[in-house]
Amino acid sequence: MARVLRALHWWHRKLGLAAALFIFLLSLTGIALNHTDGLKLSQQHLDWPWLLRWYGIESPQPQAYPVAGDWLIVQGQQLYLNDQPLMAVDGDVVGALVWQTMLLVATDKQLLLLTEEGELAEKVSAELGWPQGVTAMGLDEQLVPTIRIEQQLAQADEALLAWHPVTQAEVSWSSPAAIPADLAQALPAHGAVDLERVLLDLHSGRIVGVSGPWLMDMAAVAMMLLAASGIWMWAKRRRGNRRR
Repeated sequence: MARVLRALHWWHRKLGLAAALFIFLLSLTGIALNHTDGLKLSQQHLDWPWLLRWYGIESPQPQAYPVAGDWLIVQGQQLYLNDQPLMAVDGDVVGALVWQTMLLVATDKQLLLLTEEGELAEKVSAELGWPQGVTAMGLDEQLVPTIRIEQQLAQADEALLAWHPVTQAEVSWSSPAAIPADLAQALPAHGAVDLERVLLDLHSGRIVGVSGPWLMDMAAVAMMLLAASGIWMWAKRRRGNRRR
């Protein structure tokens, strides 16, 4: 019996050390998940590059358009003036340029008119006359905004509300350019994982893949063995103390 108790003590210590990390992880994540609403876990987003790579989330490549010494940048659906976020855009950006004192940003669904500081002055959607299916935007020789819809060209009136087909025009089309390296580094990473999902994956073990839940199951079994062996040793010692 003494030999059995010594072996049990040895295994009890080893299991305790192996399970300590999992006990701490399960306890910490469990406490946080019990207060999901209070801590607003689902509203907190993590955009660490290594975490996005771990989840297989790719950050969209930015499109940069030079405009009067500045850069209009689109990353995902977010529009920036240099590194300052402006607004979300609807649709795919097909061109950005300077017209008179305004910045024009064209997507396949709407036209945005911005001030030089990046403030939204007007949004022209399909209901206000913006044609659907625009694939490019530029300026002709008279600096008239011109768009391309498939193989058809159209030019705007002075209010940019009506677009009239034209058969031919010499157009300088807006196209993205290589973004400066320092500006690319200043942009925030896009694509994020909410904190609640990360904690749930840590708690269940799924953050390490399909083997994670099995690993957490083994840790749970180790905890039950710890409890059982601890109770057995305590009871055995108590019985021996009573006899003495």
